[in-house]
Amino acid sequence: MGQKHSPMSKDVDMSGRAMKHLQPAVAVPTFQRLAVVDLHDNNLHEIDEPIPAQLREKPPICETLTDLDLSQNKLRVLPDEICNLVALVRLKLDRNRLESLPLLFSQLFKLEKLTVSYNFLRSLPPNMGAMKNLRTLRVDHNQLTYIPNDIGDLPAVKELTIHENPLAIDVLELGDLDGVLSYFRSQPIPSEYKKLIKALKKALSKVPEPVAKTSDVRGEKLEIFKAFLADAKAKESFLRHMTKEHAQENLLFYLEVEDFRNKYPSPTEVTTQTLITDAERIYEKFLSDKAELEVNLPDDVRKRVVGIYSDSYKYPAGVNQWVFNECQASILKLMFTDTLKRYEQSAEGKEQWARVEAREKK
Repeated sequence: MGQKHSPMSKDVDMSGRAMKHLQPAVAVPTFQRLAVVDLHDNNLHEIDEPIPAQLREKPPICETLTDLDLSQNKLRVLPDEICNLVALVRLKLDRNRLESLPLLFSQLFKLEKLTVSYNFLRSLPPNMGAMKNLRTLRVDHNQLTYIPNDIGDLPAVKELTIHENPLAIDVLELGDLDGVLSYFRSQPIPSEYKKLIKALKKALSKVPEPVAKTSDVRGEKLEIFKAFLADAKAKESFLRHMTKEHAQENLLFYLEVEDFRNKYPSPTEVTTQTLITDAERIYEKFLSDKAELEVNLPDDVRKRVVGIYSDSYKYPAGVNQWVFNECQASILKLMFTDTLKRYEQSAEGKEQWARVEAREKK
């Protein structure tokens, strides 16, 4: 991730390189299929910006990354944005200097294996009992004085290692795994943990659509929405609705970028003059200062693509078939979470959505 990797890479291995920081050049939004990232055995002290900010926009990596290894570093804090990586199945954090995990950690609902041994954890995050797929939990060799009672509710757990913590009881006296889970399930909730639960509820109440509630159902609906935008009749109907809302430029931009990407489907970088010309036309139409159909983008997303075109010394460096991916993902999210809700309330919207949904679910 400090060196160049193709946006279509599935695996990135940067272990054992003595890195102290993840280079700012890392462009998280460009990765389309990344599944495995190995950063173990480095010298990482923190995960720098712009990575947390990029994860906040929920780029494709949030839906594709299943394995992340950050073990054997010197991390003291994990950014809250790591909780947006909701596709994670395996997360390794052993041998760092972590004292806590993010408050919203339990939203990593697909996680099956979590190893945080040999850290300085003083508590575990609230609501871990909701992590129904968690099979392996290793938190040995930390500073835990209690284990939350909802750990006893983990239905899939097969391995739980909690030795070498200053607990009030010797876990070896509790017998097998069932005995350990039963013991913690029966314990009263410590006051420190109650505070964490209260903080969690407060954090969730401030988010209109919490990522903690991300589910396979919502992911399925997003995929149907993409098919909906590719359907001629549905697309025409949705465009009429967006025109009434004076927001048709968002859909037109999404569709033009989709055509652009389909025109250059190569998994390796394309930088031909034809592509550069096609990309410039889209940029001038939707993103430039003089755009006739300026789209509604977050400032940081806009700045990244405008920066490519405003630097006359480097342009057209950075212009390839993926140049608008982050912008397109942002517009898709906006239409999905905002415009679609109002469209579905109309009779025509209900009819068109039901038709496409039925076809996609066959």
